[in-house]
Amino acid sequence: MTLEFKRLRRRIIPTKKLGSQKLGGYFSMTTQGGVPTGKWSTVEINKQFFNYQAPYSKASFIADTPHKGPPYYDGDPFQMVEVDYTDPYNGVHGAGTYIRSDGMEKYVGGFSPPSNAAFLGSPDISNPNTFLVPLTPLVPDLSVYGIEAWRKTKPKIEYADAYVFLKELKDAVHMSKSTGKIMRDSYDRILVTSVVNEFGPGASPSSRVVKNALKRYRQTKMMSPRYVGDQFLNHQFGWIPFLSDLRKFNSAYTNFIEINARITQRNGQWRRRKITVHEEKTESRLGAGSGSLLSPFLASGYYSTDPNWEVLERITYKVQSVGSFRYYLREFDMNSPDYSSEWFRMMRQLDIFGARVSPINVYRAVPWTWANDWLNDSSAYLEYASDAVMNNLACKYFYLMGHWTREIVIRQNLPLLTQPKVLEFTRKIESKTRLEAASPFDFSLSWSGLNPRQLAIAAALGITRSH
Repeated sequence: MTLEFKRLRRRIIPTKKLGSQKLGGYFSMTTQGGVPTGKWSTVEINKQFFNYQAPYSKASFIADTPHKGPPYYDGDPFQMVEVDYTDPYNGVHGAGTYIRSDGMEKYVGGFSPPSNAAFLGSPDISNPNTFLVPLTPLVPDLSVYGIEAWRKTKPKIEYADAYVFLKELKDAVHMSKSTGKIMRDSYDRILVTSVVNEFGPGASPSSRVVKNALKRYRQTKMMSPRYVGDQFLNHQFGWIPFLSDLRKFNSAYTNFIEINARITQRNGQWRRRKITVHEEKTESRLGAGSGSLLSPFLASGYYSTDPNWEVLERITYKVQSVGSFRYYLREFDMNSPDYSSEWFRMMRQLDIFGARVSPINVYRAVPWTWANDWLNDSSAYLEYASDAVMNNLACKYFYLMGHWTREIVIRQNLPLLTQPKVLEFTRKIESKTRLEAASPFDFSLSWSGLNPRQLAIAAALGITRSH
């Protein structure tokens, strides 16, 4: 991914407090003749201090290109990354009065934040100059969603894949045989297992059905890599696409009138489209253990059970795309004198049901092209060509936007007798990125990196640079 920024701004916010900080101290119960008086000593003993210091509290950078405005009518690649080094990065936490189980000592104060090393899985961000740069490895690469975003955002003309579905019909026989074989092998396995369980492994069944099942069972290696691989491919690239095409065809047939009216209404008009391409929210545990990561570590008499901690990773990621598109198909032009002709009606049906002879449909009908797409998604080039030739698709602008947040959270459980505490400490990395369509083929390509064939398709698509 190549980004060109004309302005780079960095900001580093130092920590608020420097030097040692008092956390609290211990007090003992006074006694008279060896008997507790019920009064606490006013003399603080064993004072607790903490000298942990983060290099900074927050650091961020913004890389962009300035424009005239407001209002702003142009947009260029943009990236913002902000790191919250520790939150809270300093101070006393969980302050209170905690009494030991024998009632002879109490701790008045709080606890320190965990050390830098306790944040498991956190990248080395102690030196902000190492990551306050465009395309920092701290955040994911947004450009990998370029092709998927284009496909989801562009106007939809074909609502079914009839051309490919008709080709897949001839594979239905082989798919059925393969599925029938695994069902028969599974039945043989169940039958043979029941006979062995009843008569023992050396049994010699007299039934011809059982004999044949036993023979096939011994000849078939159900869990061999080849057997499992064949069935996986039959399921993933046979039945799933076949049934998906059936569902699409049924949906297009059921909603044909509505789809036809919508395509006709939008034909030849510029429309802005915004789509959520990817969205995820995950939480995982990076580590856990007993004890306390905080200072001071109180004696066991202060707890009802042993303290424990865990380190969690929370990631949220949302990718969106926005673009302005226009398509034109003569058969959907109501101003055309041939709009109501039988020929144009048939053409509209071929368009919506995906039965047109187009470069992408011919490619998909060729055997084993699905395997090629599984590895490198080369069909995208033919898909762009089909959009240009068949749909006269054009695009004014196209942007890909990503908002990514990663939090590393230390959750410390302190089952104190006086007042149980659960303290959380968070390190947060957040990024916002916007990519402009450097080309319709791949956000990682620049216009200068396209070959003549790609440039020809790009010109047909009508995608132009605004600068």
